[in-house]
Amino acid sequence: MLKYALTLGLVLAPAIAQGTVITFPPGTPIQATYGTGGTIASEYVDIEGWRFEAAYNSLAIFDGGLFDGGAFGISYAMKITRLDGQAFSVGSITLEGHAGFACYQGFCGYDSATLTGYVPGGQYPIWESFAINGYVNTDTTYDVMANDPAFGNVHTVWLEADDEAFILKSITLNVVSSVPEAETYAMMLAGLGLLGLVRRGRRVARYCN
Repeated sequence: MLKYALTLGLVLAPAIAQGTVITFPPGTPIQATYGTGGTIASEYVDIEGWRFEAAYNSLAIFDGGLFDGGAFGISYAMKITRLDGQAFSVGSITLEGHAGFACYQGFCGYDSATLTGYVPGGQYPIWESFAINGYVNTDTTYDVMANDPAFGNVHTVWLEADDEAFILKSITLNVVSSVPEAETYAMMLAGLGLLGLVRRGRRVARYCN
């Protein structure tokens, strides 16, 4: 029984790595790329190895998060990728609704957000939608992987709100690596050592009998 328990622990060890919680403190630099004629092609933030890029040329650090101002009357969206191109997982995400176009239509406070993920080698994207409170200063936290484990291995994610702007307060991301980390090697060695002791103990017991 001990042998099987240790073996199971070795198999599961790489899957319990903790993700990186990305936040956007005041002073986080907003960068821009320029298209033809000096026009802004996109605005983005690079932080801890990830890039957050605006879909409609408008980003700002506002109210303790990354604000996607979008454009009047259209969806608000940002793209999340790794700077080194590695695949990653998406854990929990916290959004603050911000009064936008929906308020002008009399629907302020009612909105939904959608995460669209692209899996390495996958033919079709995956997506997960959840309700967000569109009122200012109201946070909504959603555990993405708990609701859709497919977000455990993506290379690009689009975050989009239907009618209102949003502020990305925090998001938990983790690089998916096929190479075990040092802690994983240590656990493997410890497990193998215990297996060796158990096996040796059984041999001694048989010899004594």
